[in-house]
Amino acid sequence: ADNNQLMATVNTDELGHYETPALTYYEYRVTVMASQFIPQTLTVAIDAPTVQQDLELEGTNGNILIVDNTADREDLVNFAPKLGKNGTVIAEGYQGDGRRASADIRADLETIGYSVELVGGTTYNYDDWFSYDLVVVSAGASSNGLPSALRTDMASFLEAGGKLLIEGGEIAYNHQTDAGFCADVLHIADWATDNAGDIGVADPDHYVMSVPNVLAAPIDLTYSGYGDSDGVEPAADAQMPGNWTNWIERGSVITYDTNPGPQGGQMVYFSFNYSAAASPDRANLMQNAVVYLTTLEVGDGSISGTVNCVGDNGGVTVTLTPGNREFVTDADGHYSFEGLFPGAYRLTATKEGWSSDTADVTVTQGGSTLQDLWLTNIVTDQLCNDMSQDIPDNDPTGGIYSTINMPVESALSSLAVYLNIEHPYIADLVVTLISPAGTELILHKNPRWISRRSRAWMLSSARTPRATGSCMSRMSASTMRAGW
Repeated sequence: ADNNQLMATVNTDELGHYETPALTYYEYRVTVMASQFIPQTLTVAIDAPTVQQDLELEGTNGNILIVDNTADREDLVNFAPKLGKNGTVIAEGYQGDGRRASADIRADLETIGYSVELVGGTTYNYDDWFSYDLVVVSAGASSNGLPSALRTDMASFLEAGGKLLIEGGEIAYNHQTDAGFCADVLHIADWATDNAGDIGVADPDHYVMSVPNVLAAPIDLTYSGYGDSDGVEPAADAQMPGNWTNWIERGSVITYDTNPGPQGGQMVYFSFNYSAAASPDRANLMQNAVVYLTTLEVGDGSISGTVNCVGDNGGVTVTLTPGNREFVTDADGHYSFEGLFPGAYRLTATKEGWSSDTADVTVTQGGSTLQDLWLTNIVTDQLCNDMSQDIPDNDPTGGIYSTINMPVESALSSLAVYLNIEHPYIADLVVTLISPAGTELILHKNPRWISRRSRAWMLSSARTPRATGSCMSRMSASTMRAGW
């Protein structure tokens, strides 16, 4: 207990029993940890040959993944001078604390009752993100930008309805030229400055500043250099609950939500190095942000309807975005989404072997919107006409015809044609596809570089044929039945 020297690490058996190696009489600090349980630390005096100390751990408030993009591990790191677009020095180099902010974030989250897992910024598994209540991407004071793959996954995660907390004092500057990342992930309009003072309270009524901890005074920030803070301008679709004491028009805490409910949101961005912020105030802000991100919001609007599939309305997956909610229809084709806030939504209905359908709908306050969807069965058929007939030369109005009759009456969605032709000089040939409605499409016409005797090739509506200006997608929606 006096010098924090590690004396022993032991695991419990299946009944929870544990036993340490022999210890000298003294006071010891005992820390007990288990996945998805709140850690507990207490001081135990060893004053007898055997001391029994029982413990009971409480379950966590949630499960959080930290993606750590901090490369620096040393206590002190030399940060190079910061250069502007024209190569001039806009911030001097400095020696700063290189310890990972993610370690402080993890410690504070575990103290307030969350189960936390830490992974690297290049070694994580994106599919695992959806198993957690929220994901924290931590950069601390690192001057290295976020990897492109990580930025892409952050955007995809938010698009899929995931909850994201972003932390770092140089992220906005590093990626200010990535318009999509700034708009869709950080939700900022611009980077403004580095050192702008302490973390201020711009909107005391915002849930990130008031629930469950009321943050009335600024949070001290020990500024060592440019990696510790970014002053940012929030985007029009974002909120700025936190600003900077020396520039109150620029943000230190940015939030974004897809609905008007104030209790929760989808993204929180700390534009500062978490380790540079004063404790315990930073832990109170972190707790507020996590509660804000994990609070389930429920609106009073709804969307419902029927998906119509001829003879089989069941098993259709209807996806609602934003929010990425799914509903699988019953045998009657019914679906419904409750608890929606006012706003614009898109419905997408899919079923294997059937076409898809989409609809854009608007939900009003307390309103119930009805929207039906229709799917058609996808028919896939392969027809072949094998013929042996001479192709006449120098006969532009004659030629030979190969007719294939399609027995199914349906709209055409995609088409592929396989040709296998033997001719002394393939470049002489003009091959035309004629639909039952009379639409003509040139599949092959005088490619001068082809001189071989035989030719076999596949043309489809997903590819452009050799004939300039022709494209098989022109045949989409054509009537299939009759002769081609």
